Amino acid sequence: MPEVRELVAPLLLVAAFLGLALFCQYFTAGLAIHLEITAAQDDILQVFWRHHDDSFQGEKSLQTTLRGDELTVFRATLPMAVGIDYIRLDIGIKPGTAILSKAEVAYGFNYRLDLLQWLRDYAPISTSQVRLLQQDNHLVLQSQGNDPFIEIPTPIRKRDIFAWNGLVLASAGIGLLLCLLLQQDLMKGAKNQGWLQISLSDGAHLVLPDFAGTDYLVGPHMSRQVSGQETIYGVGVTNLDPALVADLLHRFKQANGSATIRFQYNRAGDI
Repeated sequence: MPEVRELVAPLLLVAAFLGLALFCQYFTAGLAIHLEITAAQDDILQVFWRHHDDSFQGEKSLQTTLRGDELTVFRATLPMAVGIDYIRLDIGIKPGTAILSKAEVAYGFNYRLDLLQWLRDYAPISTSQVRLLQQDNHLVLQSQGNDPFIEIPTPIRKRDIFAWNGLVLASAGIGLLLCLLLQQDLMKGAKNQGWLQISLSDGAHLVLPDFAGTDYLVGPHMSRQVSGQETIYGVGVTNLDPALVADLLHRFKQANGSATIRFQYNRAGDI
């Protein structure tokens, strides 16, 4: 069973990459909009969006049909919320009355605003050929021409978006750094133990050296594998100071002059 500290490094690495993925997803997320509107007659609802330096254009808009005296639910996700500064609601193409009973925008996991309440509390950036009247929890839109619209700012504060994403990115970076530091510590710690392999040929027998006066432990179990004319022995070594590796190899080489000796640190490569 792996030690807990051996599991922390990969878990931190996974968390770091998840944080980076979350950052990318959050930064590129769209602006979700939810409208519920009841028109007195058949008409068309069109939603535009733009950056503050742009103008409203048809290719940056979505529309749906309004059925007279029926509730129309409009849900859509406008692309790249961080690039949207204003949205415009075009309520029909002819004079008439419509009741806006729900208007909500949302972004990511922590931005949600009741746009209907916002329209009650603040004046739109601009309006044309439409009059807004409050009625209970609804907003009555009285269109007075063939191109009525309401323009409002996107209620997402860009500084909050970048602050949130900066926090996510910083957390991912810290997780990755901790992962690397812990992994480096594990690699160093792994040099306290390893696997010793001794290869003998021509029927030679393994001779164990004298370990008297040493602190490292060899064994207690040893493996033996025969491959052709070669016999390969393997044994674990623990409590090994990296400075004593040369001493370990020297002792085995001295006792087995014709042997090929290889030592591998656990998770840290060969010497």
